[in-house]
Amino acid sequence: MQLEEAAKRLNDSETKLARLRRQDKVGSTKSSPGSGTKSAKVEPRSTSPIHLSQGSTRNQPHSKTELLIPAVIPKVSQPTKLAGSSGKAPVSSSAHTSPSVSSQSISATKEKGDKSYRTSSKQEVELQDRGTKRKFEQKEHKELIPLVRTSSSPSIIRCYASNHISSQHKRKLRSLSLCPVNDQLFVTSALDGIVNLWQVQANGSGASLLSSTDCASPKQRRWPEDIAWHPEGNSLFSVYSADSGDSQVSVLNLNRTQGKARVTFLEDKPHVKGIINSIVFPPWENTCFVTGGSDHAVVIWKETDAENVWKPRALHRNMHSSAVMGVAGMCQKQIILSAGADKRIVGFDANVGRAEFKHQIESKCMSVLPNPCDFNLFMVQAG
Repeated sequence: MQLEEAAKRLNDSETKLARLRRQDKVGSTKSSPGSGTKSAKVEPRSTSPIHLSQGSTRNQPHSKTELLIPAVIPKVSQPTKLAGSSGKAPVSSSAHTSPSVSSQSISATKEKGDKSYRTSSKQEVELQDRGTKRKFEQKEHKELIPLVRTSSSPSIIRCYASNHISSQHKRKLRSLSLCPVNDQLFVTSALDGIVNLWQVQANGSGASLLSSTDCASPKQRRWPEDIAWHPEGNSLFSVYSADSGDSQVSVLNLNRTQGKARVTFLEDKPHVKGIINSIVFPPWENTCFVTGGSDHAVVIWKETDAENVWKPRALHRNMHSSAVMGVAGMCQKQIILSAGADKRIVGFDANVGRAEFKHQIESKCMSVLPNPCDFNLFMVQAG
């Protein structure tokens, strides 16, 4: 209805304009430049909206749709359609104004349409950039730590592709540790006291057994409770029990050397009693390792100039009221995390010699794993 009314008004304007032209031809007076006669020449270039009302909007070229914009610039609710829509251009009720005003309005609307088109194009580019960024972030989140870090609720990590291989152990497995310098190597230990060195096959379909070493303690023939790789990847450290005066830490040299024992046991015995549950090398420049035991103690061992000689020093013995089940070193600071069966997590500053923080949860703590990227995050295994 609005289009028909506007067409009628425009038809009336054309009639008046024709009458003015006849008067100009008959009269002797010349029209001034601002009278509208000169700018009336712009009108034949425009497409009359009367044809639009007769159903020719579908055949109207898209590049001339802005010419249908009236003198008064309307409020466009969807500016992105101006450059590509046909026949939907709004028509104002002020079509009886002079053609000079209409031509200015048309040019202004063209600029607005071009601006809207640029804006829509910019929005499309931004949307495409955002889409690309989301895809890139999804690829990054395939890593374990970012996946867990960005989750606000507990997550289940499933392994869909796996291969089962025989452990080659005669008794139950006790621990498994990955090589820090070669991702194709790992070791396993079991209740039979044997430590096996494995290499993952090239296609990942299985693993090949490279060597087997008897690492049972010399007196009680205890199996390794936990094992840890030296940061250089050339030796393995195992912990045992503090009962019956048995050796507490052993070193397995993976480089075969003539005239030297492959497994050596450290002389110092800082733990008082019970099983030594955990051993770890903190990610620090100065090489050392930390042990946590059932005697509530956390002990740091520092390397000396002598070969296979490590000197222990107790960091704390009374901050846990039960067995220390897991220890770990933080990347950002020289802080040792300890998790205990007393449901406590303690962060101890090895340089200052005091506890940096303490936390308590509702369940027993079996192990702890700090986040290498964020100082404030760490993972705790509860049991």
